[in-house]
Amino acid sequence: MKKLHVPCLSQLETLPMAKAENGLRTSGEKNALDCVNWKAFPQKPEVHFVAAHTGKSILLAFTVREDVVLARFEADQSPVYRDSCVEFFCRKPGTALYTNLEFNCIGACLGARQRARDTERTFLSEKELSGIERYASLGKRAFGEKKGKCAWNLMVRIPLSILGMEEKDLAVGLGANFYKCCDDAPEKHYLSWNPIQTESPDFHRPEFFGHLVFAY
Repeated sequence: MKKLHVPCLSQLETLPMAKAENGLRTSGEKNALDCVNWKAFPQKPEVHFVAAHTGKSILLAFTVREDVVLARFEADQSPVYRDSCVEFFCRKPGTALYTNLEFNCIGACLGARQRARDTERTFLSEKELSGIERYASLGKRAFGEKKGKCAWNLMVRIPLSILGMEEKDLAVGLGANFYKCCDDAPEKHYLSWNPIQTESPDFHRPEFFGHLVFAY
């Protein structure tokens, strides 16, 4: 199990997203998202992320470089995993349900709480999703497909309340994993931060979550 130490950058809570992203990338530590868990899907885009918290929110900034970028879904709760997509799954220790947040490269989000894949699933409400701030370097509009070397960034600010947490809960940490995928890419890929030991691609496996340790 990997451990990720997440710094406290409380000054980023109220900044506009573009400035918060710059502050996060300047002050946070870059982490590789590079585990290729399945031989049938060897494609490996270059993916990094930076994580921090403010005491009220978790901040994540992803950087992706890949050969083909797909962006066809603009609406929340659409199948963004079919586009160029990054994901954050997490579970508070001692709870049965995990939260999965999936974002395509233009910031559309698919979000739910569940026990396992397709089990006890409750999709996040429109109000909850609207509370997740997003800033995408490629904008918010769908553009279909772009070929050729392309780099894109995505910054998200996730209120702790959406994860069923309060500031005091940060002391016990968080089980989590980070992912990159694109189901409809010419060469499908399924990368994770913490390794997943299953026969076929499956991100809905909290037993393979790593651990986030939050600083104060």
